[in-house]
Amino acid sequence: MNMSRRITALFLTSLCLFGMNSLFAQEKVDLETISRIRYEGFHNSKIMETASGLMDEIGPRLTGSPNVKKANEWTRDKLTEFGLVNSHLEPWGPFGRGWSNEYVNVRMTAPDTAALIAYAKAWTPGTNGAVKGKVMRVNIRTPQDLAKYKGKLAGKILLIGDDPEIKPSVDALSERYNEKTTG
Repeated sequence: MNMSRRITALFLTSLCLFGMNSLFAQEKVDLETISRIRYEGFHNSKIMETASGLMDEIGPRLTGSPNVKKANEWTRDKLTEFGLVNSHLEPWGPFGRGWSNEYVNVRMTAPDTAALIAYAKAWTPGTNGAVKGKVMRVNIRTPQDLAKYKGKLAGKILLIGDDPEIKPSVDALSERYNEKTTG
């Protein structure tokens, strides 16, 4: 073995020994403290109440919406309740206008009537009552796509994106049980 290989092997061996030495030099784990933390988590946790407050009571929070303000204030008050002494809201922004989805009802009225499942796109302006118009499907993903629709969208109700793929259900919605199939 030549000299450079011996030096390399010696260097790698000492590096391994040094690494193994640091494995054994780790600090001791305070098992009592870990047990107390686990006990608090399993027996005194408020995570479900906290999550329920944010998700069930306040609901979705789009930036700028009234629910964001409500969630921020709820969180500040909850932190104060937990014992923090300087819980407060910090301004940020500017962001722009707020938005919330209060009500959407979409129905086809011709050639027959049918209820449609629809969701308003965020920050879509509201209407003053019912709106009727011709429906048009658009796929706008680039400035070039937008240019080809120029002058063709005024007064239209737009369905944005591709048609969803809906597969017919071939399985029964329910199943009757008898003595042989239960349990």
